[in-house]
Amino acid sequence: MFTFATLTFLAASFKAKLLILVSFINNLGAVAFVGGLLYSYSVTTPISLLFFHALNGNLAALALIAAFGSMIADYAIFRLIKDKLISELEAFMKDEIGFDVGSYLRKAYNVLRNSKVGKFVLVPTLASLVIASPLPDEIGIGMLASFKLDDRAFMVISFILNFLGIATVLGILKLAMG
Repeated sequence: MFTFATLTFLAASFKAKLLILVSFINNLGAVAFVGGLLYSYSVTTPISLLFFHALNGNLAALALIAAFGSMIADYAIFRLIKDKLISELEAFMKDEIGFDVGSYLRKAYNVLRNSKVGKFVLVPTLASLVIASPLPDEIGIGMLASFKLDDRAFMVISFILNFLGIATVLGILKLAMG
């Protein structure tokens, strides 16, 4: 009898917490997710900051939801750059302008790839700073895409960096609002 009462109490407590979480996700979570989607694109970053300004709640939870939205948007940019844009730009430069930018870029990337400082410090650091900040993510994503980074590794990196950047922005906005 005691076990049944304890289980009933725990189930009711869990249900109440679950309902609070669902309500949070439905209200503030949707705003945070859309704000995260907009955070990744250079044109819509100011709009995402307005979305973040409207949020009021647990900063860590909001930042997690927004970072997930931003990671999805970053992944779309990453696939576009990795699959299409790099080869199309090289072909355009070679055919239309007569400049084989691909050979020069390959030489520069090979120097960076073969040097430990470039491969493990310089490019990842610059790309990380750009992705985490409200600056246009396209630049940092392009840096990572040009190194043929694995999709899963990119998604993890993007999520962590966007979480840190968005949490910082939300913290600053909360301090500024008082």
